[in-house]
Amino acid sequence: MAIRERARLGAVALGAGAAVLALIQVLEQSVSAFSPRPAVSALITVVVATVGVTLARARSVAQRRQFLSNVLRQSPLPAAAEADPFMLGVFPPRTPPEDGIGPYVPRAVDEPLEHALERNGFVLLIGVARAGKSRSAYEAVLRRLPGEKLLVPSGGEALPSIIGNAALRAEGAVWWLDDLGRFLPSLDGPCLSELLNGGHLVVASVRAETWEALLKADGDAGEQARNLLAAASTVHMAAEHTPDELAEASRLYPDLDLSNGIGPSLAADEAESREPVERPPSHASAPHRFDPLLGLLLLATAAVSALLASLIVGGGFSDSTPPPTATQVERIVGDGYRAGKQLVYYSLNADLHGLNQRSWIFLWRSPQGSDDLRIYDDEGGRLTQRLDFPAGSTGDPGQIISHRLLNIDGFFEKELVGGYSSAKLWPAEVPFVISWSEARRRYVLAPLLPKPVTSLLTKPKYGSSLAPGVELVPSLLQPVRLAYRSGSSYAVKGYPADLHDVVPARGSDPAVLAVAAETTRKLHLLGTKTPAFAIATFRVQPLISTDDVPKLTC
Repeated sequence: MAIRERARLGAVALGAGAAVLALIQVLEQSVSAFSPRPAVSALITVVVATVGVTLARARSVAQRRQFLSNVLRQSPLPAAAEADPFMLGVFPPRTPPEDGIGPYVPRAVDEPLEHALERNGFVLLIGVARAGKSRSAYEAVLRRLPGEKLLVPSGGEALPSIIGNAALRAEGAVWWLDDLGRFLPSLDGPCLSELLNGGHLVVASVRAETWEALLKADGDAGEQARNLLAAASTVHMAAEHTPDELAEASRLYPDLDLSNGIGPSLAADEAESREPVERPPSHASAPHRFDPLLGLLLLATAAVSALLASLIVGGGFSDSTPPPTATQVERIVGDGYRAGKQLVYYSLNADLHGLNQRSWIFLWRSPQGSDDLRIYDDEGGRLTQRLDFPAGSTGDPGQIISHRLLNIDGFFEKELVGGYSSAKLWPAEVPFVISWSEARRRYVLAPLLPKPVTSLLTKPKYGSSLAPGVELVPSLLQPVRLAYRSGSSYAVKGYPADLHDVVPARGSDPAVLAVAAETTRKLHLLGTKTPAFAIATFRVQPLISTDDVPKLTC
């Protein structure tokens, strides 16, 4: 039964712990994800704290109850008038009467026992087997101390644990040690000293032959018995009955043969040496003593949880007021640095929409060397990520090596013009432009080269002969896939270029994109053989609320 009870308590504790852990994780995720109102945040903190304290208290109460059930025969401690005498070691009667135990036959030791109980301390009743020691001690306590609690150890090995527990030592109960020989092997010097000198009233019984053997024994057992004899109030129960005892027994039990003695005649036939019976007491189903602190914690947890629920239902969980923009920027930057990234470039006042509507640009570089361009817009006071452009491709991460905010079409807003390269593309670059599409309500990323750069024959500055065009490396002839996210995933094709530059629009003149291979060093890096140059000029048509990306014409 003890094993099943321990398993049940363990399962309950594990279930409660898992439930509280899940609740704490949900609350923490809610706090980090939804930015709750200050009142809700404070109450969440209080709920988590009170649940944690309540769980700790409940676990402490459960552990204490488990400990008490392991070391005590009856818990909570019963009063003497409510205790089960058979749990105390009284032999069951041979013929159970209606009251379960039968009337008591007064014994000559009753008066000395009561006097010993009045003196307090260690009271030791010594007598032969089945002399009626446990019944006489029980009746003496019942007459003199009916309201006192009884502390009954579950066995010899439990007594040191009881002595080592400060709460049990402070109970002020009568310590009941039936058949003292079961307990002495488990007692060391400090435990015996606590029993003799700790201010406890101890009622113990022992068989005469066991006691005589202990007094004559050598070593620790004999020394313990002699020390106990010197400090205890001993009462000896005679093996022979007095005439008054026999007469009263005959009157109370006229149908019994008392020739073998009162005890053997009244008690049921059982083993000569036994511990108290292992059946539950009549009041075992009574509830444990209520723990006031645990009750207060449960009430506090329920009250705070109800208040939190009412706030969430009445006013919503999240805080409708966004934090200051500076705080949001700090959070974005902090998240990037905590992820191990390096902030290569940022702009906190990018005019990508016109009409003084700010955008925030952050260019992050990962520990592996790849760049990630992100653009945030203000939506209702909150910075929302609207573009994520990881430079390069899978297996060939890239780095953005140039970036400028230019008004290339002559209208209100500016565009982000840049170029990136990678290990496979270098020293070539892929130029691109990021602009806001009012029609799609998102950012679009467009390549600045709609077709590969071709070799052109150009007239040298000096001389009249024509020079052949540049011999382009293969990387300048193969398109590159540019993937980005602006609400959903998108991709466009771009072409690498040796050099590129954008001249913004001025007045009626549109923007001009020039792409060239013109220096000896650059030609050498590209692996070309002819020291000549090629130039291609492109015009970027203005974007006026169109759904298309910038159109490039040669």
